[in-house]
Amino acid sequence: MIREGSIRRDLAEIAAIRDMGVDSRRLILTTDGISPEDLLAMGYMEYLVQKAIDCEFDPVTAIQMATLNVAEHFGLDDRIGGIAPGKLADMVLIPDPRTIRATCVVSNGRIIARDGRLEASPRKHEFTAESLNSIRLAEPVGADDFSVPVPGHGSSATVRVIEMVTDLVTREVRLTLPVIGGMLAATRPTIS
Repeated sequence: MIREGSIRRDLAEIAAIRDMGVDSRRLILTTDGISPEDLLAMGYMEYLVQKAIDCEFDPVTAIQMATLNVAEHFGLDDRIGGIAPGKLADMVLIPDPRTIRATCVVSNGRIIARDGRLEASPRKHEFTAESLNSIRLAEPVGADDFSVPVPGHGSSATVRVIEMVTDLVTREVRLTLPVIGGMLAATRPTIS
């Protein structure tokens, strides 16, 4: 899986794999998560496929890495991933194989977008009453529910916490926090 999203941007580095004799049918393009800001600024899979082409992947190979290869990997290729009788297929018309910019989008046999304009309303998702009432608490949550008691009578305690090194990488660190009234105090910690 070649990740190119808001956190991991691996495609340019990994693109050299195309010249190493690796079977491209085993490669999958994925965003592995994209922020709303990036979604609005760059788009979604069209950006990813275009970037693969810009990184010198063959256009057909780039499209295949975002469609058929993914369907085969997840065992869905009997239903999606290609255009054939009995398969579900959304289609995007593009100006040419090197330009991934939708001029027309067809979904469920209907044109839903043309030249950047929506021509059909998105389907409304109906949430079940059960899904909207899935968290059940015995009583309301209050500030005291987030207090952490500290045994003993010290004025500080060393605790294990998770530090965000990057948006993707974390590590364990130990922080010394003050103890006030037998509870950890939520103040700016010092790293020990």
